[in-house]
Amino acid sequence: MPLSSPQQAALDAIDASADDLRALSLAIHAQPELGYEETHAHAVLSDFLESAGYEVERGAHGLDTSFRASFRTGSSDAPVVAA
Repeated sequence: MPLSSPQQAALDAIDASADDLRALSLAIHAQPELGYEETHAHAVLSDFLESAGYEVERGAHGLDTSFRASFRTGSSDAPVVAA
């Protein structure tokens, strides 16, 4: 079954970022943390997303290790991945 245009675009974006995503994964893996104490992972993920152009709300929802990341395209009909 052929992929839709958005599916192919998502796969292409992941492939283009493969090296950065692997480095991100290894950075988190290298410093294991207990649940709700993931301060290193929180910082690494938040910094990564900010450097990619996302607006990151650190400590979202009243939890120090949570974040909410948004990426605005300027198009009101752009797809929403999660809300």
